[in-house]
Amino acid sequence: EWARGKCSLKLLQYMSAGLATVSSPRGSVADIVHDGENGFVAATEADWVARLGALVDDAALRARVGARAREWLVSHYSLEHWGPRFVAVLRAAARGEDVRDA
Repeated sequence: EWARGKCSLKLLQYMSAGLATVSSPRGSVADIVHDGENGFVAATEADWVARLGALVDDAALRARVGARAREWLVSHYSLEHWGPRFVAVLRAAARGEDVRDA
């Protein structure tokens, strides 16, 4: 139960390092991992064995999925992505405007 309510921080950290990941389909994983593209989702023991086995056996797959993971993370979580929004919110707040409109 505890793991179901947690954020996928470790997953995001591994993706930021360009690593291919395998995750259980819990919590926010469904919003982050696009199975087979930027990581893998494993719901059963057989899924885990197959996904990890594929990554162990195929360096090109690890590199490709890891690169896509990093690209996805940068496009959704980076300073370049959120910085302009953050600045806009601060400026709106300084002007006394509703920051939801920033």
